Formats: sequence, C-alpha cells, structure tokens
Amino acid sequence: MWIDATILVTEPLESHKGLIETTYFTQKFFNDKRNYNQYSDVSSYGRWAGFLQSTNILHNPLFVFVEDFYNKYWRDFDEIIDYVLMDFMIDIAYENIAFVKNEMDAVPINNTDIWTLQKFLDTPYKNFPYDKVLKGNFFHKISSKHKFDDKKDGTVFKEIQRRYAPKTL
Repeated sequence: MWIDATILVTEPLESHKGLIETTYFTQKFFNDKRNYNQYSDVSSYGRWAGFLQSTNILHNPLFVFVEDFYNKYWRDFDEIIDYVLMDFMIDIAYENIAFVKNEMDAVPINNTDIWTLQKFLDTPYKNFPYDKVLKGNFFHKISSKHKFDDKKDGTVFKEIQRRYAPKTL
C-alpha cells in the first residue's frame, strides 16, 4: 500500500480491510470522467488517486506497468515532464489493459471529502464540525500547498496534532 506523506489516516486500517485489502484499491470519488470537470486537467478524473494505492497481489499488472514505464522514462530523461506523470501512466494502463480497467471500475466510491479537512486547519476547534467532516472519510489529504498558521493554539490543526502525532520522536 502506498499512502502519501500528505495523507492523514483517522481510523485504523484494520476496520476497512474489506475495502483496502483487495486486488486494487484507491481513493475514488467519481466513476465516469465524461461528467467530471473539477480536475479536468488531470487524467484521473477522480477514478483513482496516485497518492493512495494498494493491491493484495504480487505483480499486479498496473503496478508492473507503472514501474516499467518509470524505469524506461528515467533511462532517457533527467527531469519529470509533468507533475502528474503517474496519472498519465495510469490512464494509459486503464485504457489499454483490461485487467486494470476492470479492477479500477470495481473500486467503490470512497473518501469523497478527502480534501475537506485541510480547508479547516486554521478554524477554532470548538467551532469545527469534526464528526461531520470525518464521517465516511478515513483518509484526509493535507496538502503542503495549503497555507495555515501551524503555531496558533486552539485550531483544528492543533487538535489533529494532539490526536494523531507521535508522542515522542
């Protein structure tokens, strides 16, 4: 399982084994790219998330394809052509490898509010609808691009630190 360092996990993964311990799992918030416009510049269209992927089979064709693609790419190039290169790779696999398309299409929509928590990091915790925002979402993307005051006391961010940060380093 790949979980990007920008993901906050707020529930034990063990409580979601049926979802994540499958042939393929990803954060998915849409099924049909024809009706999805929010991230139209990214080829995933909400069908997968490069920052959150897992499989329970060795040599999953998607992961083999991405690894081979990266190996060939970095043999010829010294710079990444696009920040979302992996999304383009996965889209190629989705369109050309039936196994990949079938497995991706089988992933249920999940964690649809994965970006919501980061919008509230500066909010006073006492005013925050914590249970509502976390309900149905156990993965939360906390982007390093979203600026907030991480020193300010009494905020949602400080409560997240209190609840989830390691007690000792």
